[in-house]
Amino acid sequence: MDKASTVTKGFWQSLQDVQPDKTYIVAPVQQRWPFADGGEVIGVGDIVRVLTS
Repeated sequence: MDKASTVTKGFWQSLQDVQPDKTYIVAPVQQRWPFADGGEVIGVGDIVRVLTS
């Protein structure tokens, strides 16, 4: 996924249904960056650190 990639309508619908405190999109990226509505695009290594801390 790069910064030009988009997510589907189903992604946004699931966010409305689940209403998570934080949203991460896990992608093969080297560097994290902010995504719409407070979400974040994050690499596999970074998400492991986030979930275990």
